[in-house]
Amino acid sequence: MLEQKEIDPEIINRAIAATVRVDCKSPDYPRDLTGFEFLSFSLERIGTGVHLGNGRVITARHVLSGLKKPGIYVSGNQRRWVGEIAGLSEDLDIGIIQIDPSADLGLVE
Repeated sequence: MLEQKEIDPEIINRAIAATVRVDCKSPDYPRDLTGFEFLSFSLERIGTGVHLGNGRVITARHVLSGLKKPGIYVSGNQRRWVGEIAGLSEDLDIGIIQIDPSADLGLVE
């Protein structure tokens, strides 16, 4: 059993700021954005990811399965960044998405 230790609140805040939402909807659907409430279209899959820096987002491979242009959202921001799949690992169930490196996303340091 692992010993439980207090986590520095600053680490938690940085991790939360870097957490994004990943979806596989077509950008052609209309959308109504209020926080993370997306009610005007149906999603096939949705997941979360973490911005690693330089526009790279790590997520689960199964979220990206069959996608070409995953969407990235940040809590509190109504903008949708469209990414490209930069890498997939079936064994580890990890996927890497590349978006514009200048995107205003949080970052875990």
